[in-house]
Amino acid sequence: MSAGVSDTITKIQTIAAGITGVVSAPTSSYPNAVDTAGLPAVLTYSGPATTTALSFGPVHRRTERTYYVACYVEPLGQNTNNQRIQDALTLLQRFLDVFMTNRQIATGVRVTGDIRDSGVTSGQDVITGNAQYLVYNGQPYTGFVLEMRVVEVNRA
Repeated sequence: MSAGVSDTITKIQTIAAGITGVVSAPTSSYPNAVDTAGLPAVLTYSGPATTTALSFGPVHRRTERTYYVACYVEPLGQNTNNQRIQDALTLLQRFLDVFMTNRQIATGVRVTGDIRDSGVTSGQDVITGNAQYLVYNGQPYTGFVLEMRVVEVNRA
């Protein structure tokens, strides 16, 4: 069986959808906009990778890829700063608990090493690094981004 980028994103989104407090974590497509009624919402993005051949053929390989899991908690301007931050802190801890204790995403797909997070921030506060993912379709959100290294082993 082969693990691929789309499959891994779907699995991460499915895990995120099961975290208490998450309202939306679509697995089939990225929305045109994040609907306020669907917040907190999670979207996973693929990052850079290194792929290594494990045999002489191209069908058996190991890919170590960075994934960015963005949790959009509330748009800026909604609720008070304190409420947005408190809501995001609670969710951040839940995400860390889930992904640190359940490293196996699927068969042949595993979170390795450290999981980095942006801390609670907004797309407006910082436009570099991972916080750039907290601006969606021009709208900045308060939330956080997890940065995870995932190993995917592909074989026929």
